[in-house]
Amino acid sequence: MANPVMMPEVLHAIGGHLDPPNLLACVQVCNLWHQTLLPALWHTIDDRKYAWPTILRLYDSEDSLGEQDEAWLRGIFSKHGHLIRHFTITWKILIDITNDSNCCCNNVQVLSTFDVSENITEEEEWEERWLSNQIMGQAATKYRPGNPTAQVGRTLSPQFEGMLAPLKANGRTPDQQKRDWETVQRFWMLVRQNPSLKSLRVDEGFNRLCDIKDPQVIDTAI
Repeated sequence: MANPVMMPEVLHAIGGHLDPPNLLACVQVCNLWHQTLLPALWHTIDDRKYAWPTILRLYDSEDSLGEQDEAWLRGIFSKHGHLIRHFTITWKILIDITNDSNCCCNNVQVLSTFDVSENITEEEEWEERWLSNQIMGQAATKYRPGNPTAQVGRTLSPQFEGMLAPLKANGRTPDQQKRDWETVQRFWMLVRQNPSLKSLRVDEGFNRLCDIKDPQVIDTAI
């Protein structure tokens, strides 16, 4: 008689009732469990839950958990991104990674964003403290609030010409402002690369990262 826990149909039924931490443990049991339950593990990714906030806050620092750095993040999303169906993003790095040419994150059906302008990594927090000190000490004229600069940078796709524009730095370093400008573009490219998208929630925080000059960019992306 076949062992029930080695039958894919049984594993599928069980997998639908397990949360991600338990699914993560299950996919490490054996090859059959790994192959059968991996889609369930990656079906819904919400970076506000479980270990994601800690991993994403520290990924660009020396304190990255178990070497869970940017290369590690890019690797796992490149390998498993195609399995994601429901995707909730609050960290800018995930927008950048999942729009990467090596990441096949193109089967998302529900895409939601929250607080993308609020969550910052440990490295970005250090940059903000440094900038604040420069402003308070009036030691760096080009970063004073009265003299903000806007780094135009590159337009990642011709479709954004005349539709999106970078905001002035306003309390960010030019490098931070340029990264934000590119992240917003990558988000709309992520939307475009998912033709099976059924639901889209766009966080209002994008307005603090980039100037949407023409709302048609939304229609163009969709």
